[in-house]
Amino acid sequence: MMRVLLLTSAFGFAVLTFVSAAEQAGGPSIVKAIPYHCPVVGLPNKQVTVEYKGAKLQLCGTCCIKPFKATPEKFAVAANHQLVATNQAKQVKCPLCAGKADPATALEVAGIKIAFCSEECRTKVTEGKLADRANRVFSNDAFSRGFVLVAAKTQ
Repeated sequence: MMRVLLLTSAFGFAVLTFVSAAEQAGGPSIVKAIPYHCPVVGLPNKQVTVEYKGAKLQLCGTCCIKPFKATPEKFAVAANHQLVATNQAKQVKCPLCAGKADPATALEVAGIKIAFCSEECRTKVTEGKLADRANRVFSNDAFSRGFVLVAAKTQ
């Protein structure tokens, strides 16, 4: 069971990494067709939802409900990304330091335009491995610093 969870979690992370890599290369991005994915694995299904941080998170199938509920922190980056991609959360501050977000510093991270408070914070996201970008912006700590949930909408 643990092996399956690790593989599905890795797949979800790989999707975010692939999306960012495709955008960086200037090639066609699947973000336009699929702006987010099931945090556990696969394409989201609007009929299969679970409550997360007071919002509705879409999973790919009922098989993902149990692993997600058992360890939501394991899937937090993809789950938080989905909340922003589905407009259930919006950016209000810099996700790195909670400073005032400056649109001039905006950078696309996993298909979502993110503004930072300074070039210094923006650089922290662009430095290092491409795979780390989503983690730096959508981790639980970064999410709580930079984003707020918006009024619930029917999806």
